[in-house]
Amino acid sequence: MSGAGNLDRCPAVGDLRSMSKLVCVLVLVAVALVPGFAQGTLPAGTVLEDQFGLSVDVSAAMAGGKLVLALSAERDAADRLTEWSIALAGKLPAGARLLLVANLSGVPFFVPKSSIIKQLKEDYPTLSVILDWKGVLAKALGMGKLKNLAEAWSAGKRLARAEGTADAARAVSLAAALR
Repeated sequence: MSGAGNLDRCPAVGDLRSMSKLVCVLVLVAVALVPGFAQGTLPAGTVLEDQFGLSVDVSAAMAGGKLVLALSAERDAADRLTEWSIALAGKLPAGARLLLVANLSGVPFFVPKSSIIKQLKEDYPTLSVILDWKGVLAKALGMGKLKNLAEAWSAGKRLARAEGTADAARAVSLAAALR
Protein backbone atom coordinates (compact mmCIF):
# COMPACT_ATOMS: atom_id res chain seq x y z
CA MET A 1 0.00 0.00 0.00
CA SER A 2 1.85 2.98 -1.20
CA GLY A 3 0.69 6.36 -2.41
CA ALA A 4 -2.22 8.60 -1.51
CA GLY A 5 -4.63 6.76 -3.84
CA ASN A 6 -5.05 3.97 -1.33
CA LEU A 7 -6.47 6.30 1.34
CA ASP A 8 -9.97 5.94 -0.14
CA ARG A 9 -9.93 2.26 0.69
CA CYS A 10 -8.89 2.89 4.27
CA PRO A 11 -11.94 2.49 6.56
CA ALA A 12 -10.74 5.28 8.86
CA VAL A 13 -10.87 7.87 6.05
CA GLY A 14 -14.35 6.77 4.99
CA ASP A 15 -15.47 7.11 8.59
CA LEU A 16 -14.02 10.63 8.72
CA ARG A 17 -15.97 11.67 5.62
CA SER A 18 -19.22 10.39 7.13
CA MET A 19 -18.37 12.07 10.41
CA SER A 20 -17.73 15.43 8.74
CA LYS A 21 -21.13 15.26 6.99
CA LEU A 22 -22.78 14.48 10.31
CA VAL A 23 -21.02 17.38 12.02
CA CYS A 24 -22.16 19.77 9.26
CA VAL A 25 -25.76 18.64 9.64
CA LEU A 26 -25.60 18.99 13.43
CA VAL A 27 -24.17 22.51 13.19
CA LEU A 28 -26.94 23.57 10.80
CA VAL A 29 -29.62 22.13 13.09
CA ALA A 30 -28.07 23.83 16.14
CA VAL A 31 -27.98 27.22 14.39
CA ALA A 32 -31.60 26.84 13.33
CA LEU A 33 -32.69 26.08 16.88
CA VAL A 34 -30.80 28.86 18.65
CA PRO A 35 -33.14 31.81 19.35
CA GLY A 36 -32.18 34.98 17.55
CA PHE A 37 -30.64 33.35 14.48
CA ALA A 38 -33.88 33.39 12.53
CA GLN A 39 -34.31 36.70 10.74
CA GLY A 40 -36.84 38.90 12.46
CA THR A 41 -36.50 37.39 15.91
CA LEU A 42 -34.71 38.48 19.01
CA PRO A 43 -33.76 36.43 22.02
CA ALA A 44 -36.27 36.91 24.83
CA GLY A 45 -35.24 39.62 27.24
CA THR A 46 -33.42 41.84 24.72
CA VAL A 47 -33.45 45.08 26.68
CA LEU A 48 -31.93 48.30 25.34
CA GLU A 49 -31.81 51.81 26.79
CA ASP A 50 -32.64 55.18 25.30
CA GLN A 51 -30.55 58.32 25.74
CA PHE A 52 -32.35 59.06 29.04
CA GLY A 53 -31.45 55.68 30.54
CA LEU A 54 -34.97 54.25 30.22
CA SER A 55 -34.97 50.51 29.54
CA VAL A 56 -37.10 49.04 26.77
CA ASP A 57 -37.65 45.30 26.39
CA VAL A 58 -37.57 45.31 22.60
CA SER A 59 -38.19 41.57 22.25
CA ALA A 60 -41.35 41.82 24.39
CA ALA A 61 -42.54 44.84 22.39
CA MET A 62 -42.07 42.92 19.13
CA ALA A 63 -43.78 39.81 20.51
CA GLY A 64 -46.90 41.52 21.80
CA GLY A 65 -49.22 44.24 20.58
CA LYS A 66 -48.89 46.41 17.51
CA LEU A 67 -45.62 48.13 16.79
CA VAL A 68 -43.65 50.03 14.18
CA LEU A 69 -39.93 49.65 14.65
CA ALA A 70 -37.77 52.21 12.82
CA LEU A 71 -34.04 51.56 12.67
CA SER A 72 -31.27 53.78 11.37
CA ALA A 73 -27.54 53.14 11.08
CA GLU A 74 -26.68 56.54 9.62
CA ARG A 75 -24.34 59.01 11.27
CA ASP A 76 -27.38 61.26 11.69
CA ALA A 77 -29.60 58.37 12.80
CA ALA A 78 -31.65 60.53 15.17
CA ASP A 79 -32.57 62.86 12.30
CA ARG A 80 -33.77 59.89 10.19
CA LEU A 81 -35.72 58.53 13.17
CA THR A 82 -37.32 61.94 13.74
CA GLU A 83 -38.47 61.83 10.11
CA TRP A 84 -40.16 58.46 10.78
CA SER A 85 -41.81 59.88 13.89
CA ILE A 86 -43.20 62.81 11.91
CA ALA A 87 -44.26 60.68 8.92
CA LEU A 88 -46.16 58.24 11.17
CA ALA A 89 -47.74 60.87 13.44
CA GLY A 90 -51.51 60.41 13.50
CA LYS A 91 -51.39 57.42 11.14
CA LEU A 92 -50.90 54.51 13.55
CA PRO A 93 -53.97 52.72 14.93
CA ALA A 94 -54.90 53.20 18.58
CA GLY A 95 -52.60 51.30 20.92
CA ALA A 96 -49.78 50.90 18.39
CA ARG A 97 -46.29 51.81 19.57
CA LEU A 98 -43.42 53.40 17.69
CA LEU A 99 -39.89 52.39 18.66
CA LEU A 100 -37.06 54.46 17.21
CA VAL A 101 -33.72 52.67 17.32
CA ALA A 102 -30.26 53.96 16.44
CA ASN A 103 -27.87 51.20 15.37
CA LEU A 104 -24.61 52.44 16.85
CA SER A 105 -22.52 49.34 16.20
CA GLY A 106 -20.45 51.24 13.63
CA VAL A 107 -19.37 54.00 16.02
CA PRO A 108 -15.56 53.99 16.31
CA PHE A 109 -14.20 52.73 19.63
CA PHE A 110 -12.50 56.06 20.38
CA VAL A 111 -15.79 58.01 20.38
CA PRO A 112 -17.05 58.08 23.98
CA LYS A 113 -20.57 56.71 24.41
CA SER A 114 -21.19 59.42 26.99
CA SER A 115 -20.66 62.16 24.38
CA ILE A 116 -23.20 60.55 22.03
CA ILE A 117 -25.74 60.19 24.84
CA LYS A 118 -25.20 63.80 25.97
CA GLN A 119 -25.66 65.13 22.42
CA LEU A 120 -28.86 63.10 21.90
CA LYS A 121 -30.29 64.39 25.18
CA GLU A 122 -29.56 67.97 24.14
CA ASP A 123 -30.71 67.70 20.52
CA TYR A 124 -33.77 65.46 21.06
CA PRO A 125 -35.15 66.21 24.54
CA THR A 126 -38.66 64.97 23.69
CA LEU A 127 -37.78 61.99 21.48
CA SER A 128 -36.81 58.62 22.92
CA VAL A 129 -34.03 57.16 20.77
CA ILE A 130 -33.19 53.57 21.73
CA LEU A 131 -29.46 52.97 21.57
CA ASP A 132 -28.33 49.67 20.06
CA TRP A 133 -24.58 49.72 20.64
CA LYS A 134 -24.00 46.15 19.42
CA GLY A 135 -26.34 46.15 16.40
CA VAL A 136 -28.50 43.37 17.83
CA LEU A 137 -31.65 44.59 16.07
CA ALA A 138 -29.92 45.19 12.75
CA LYS A 139 -28.73 41.57 12.76
CA ALA A 140 -32.08 40.17 13.85
CA LEU A 141 -34.01 42.16 11.23
CA GLY A 142 -31.60 41.32 8.42
CA MET A 143 -30.64 44.94 7.87
CA GLY A 144 -27.41 44.04 6.07
CA LYS A 145 -25.97 47.10 4.33
CA LEU A 146 -29.18 49.10 4.58
CA LYS A 147 -28.91 52.36 6.47
CA ASN A 148 -32.62 52.83 7.24
CA LEU A 149 -35.65 50.61 7.56
CA ALA A 150 -38.96 50.40 9.37
CA GLU A 151 -41.15 47.38 10.04
CA ALA A 152 -44.71 46.87 11.21
CA TRP A 153 -45.17 44.09 13.80
CA SER A 154 -48.24 42.58 15.43
CA ALA A 155 -48.20 39.79 18.00
CA GLY A 156 -44.69 38.71 17.09
CA LYS A 157 -45.19 38.68 13.31
CA ARG A 158 -43.65 41.04 10.82
CA LEU A 159 -46.44 42.42 8.67
CA ALA A 160 -44.64 44.95 6.49
CA ARG A 161 -41.17 46.32 5.81
CA ALA A 162 -40.11 49.65 4.35
CA GLU A 163 -36.49 50.01 3.30
CA GLY A 164 -35.02 53.49 3.06
CA THR A 165 -35.81 56.81 4.65
CA ALA A 166 -39.24 57.90 5.79
CA ASP A 167 -41.79 59.24 3.34
CA ALA A 168 -45.57 59.51 3.29
CA ALA A 169 -46.16 56.41 1.13
CA ARG A 170 -43.98 54.18 3.30
CA ALA A 171 -45.61 55.51 6.46
CA VAL A 172 -49.10 54.84 5.10
CA SER A 173 -48.20 51.28 4.08
CA LEU A 174 -46.76 50.49 7.53
CA ALA A 175 -49.77 51.97 9.33
CA ALA A 176 -52.19 50.14 7.00
CA ALA A 177 -50.50 46.82 7.78
CA LEU A 178 -51.40 47.29 11.45
CA ARG A 179 -55.13 47.90 10.84
